[in-house]
Amino acid sequence: MQKLIHSTDLHFDLVVIEAFFNECFLGFAHKFQAPLVQTCTYGGSNFMADWVGSPNPYSYVPDEFIEYTDKMNFWQRMYNSFLGTLKHVGRQMIHLPRQNAALHKYFNYTDNLPSLWELEYKTSLVLLNTHLIFSYPKPFIPNYVQVGGMHVKPPKKLPQVRNMKLIFLICMTCFKSVCFISSVRLIRLVCGLLC
Repeated sequence: MQKLIHSTDLHFDLVVIEAFFNECFLGFAHKFQAPLVQTCTYGGSNFMADWVGSPNPYSYVPDEFIEYTDKMNFWQRMYNSFLGTLKHVGRQMIHLPRQNAALHKYFNYTDNLPSLWELEYKTSLVLLNTHLIFSYPKPFIPNYVQVGGMHVKPPKKLPQVRNMKLIFLICMTCFKSVCFISSVRLIRLVCGLLC
């Protein structure tokens, strides 16, 4: 990593960074004077929308760490707003200053290195590993994109199964602890039709 940080002969057209508690790497976008794309391996936090100017209303967009839906009552909306504000303030006052210190410690030779807060808002694109069918309605602008399943490879053909009784035994074992009677009836019905 130090070789990359202190390199003088490298140039990149694009910097792609995982957007999860490693903001000190945003210095690479400044070092290489390249557009910044941040990827998020889950549905994204509320603060990520701020980087690209996408609205994130607490009134109907639930926080990702609480089990509310978009149909919140008044007190749930209050709690969602309180939690979102608390997370935002905590991130600004505790997490980002530490990341900013790491950024300036390791990218200290770079001329005119802006603060981490400025670098975050130079994000050109945020890619979220989610899909609209798995989340609640939320406003998205064109550079805040859901790309759920992008990492999934095309499916391979399943092998032919010759002995359905083997599948029946495996299914019996798997369903034993969950609703045993109705599972057995369902498995018998399926195996009776297929065998």
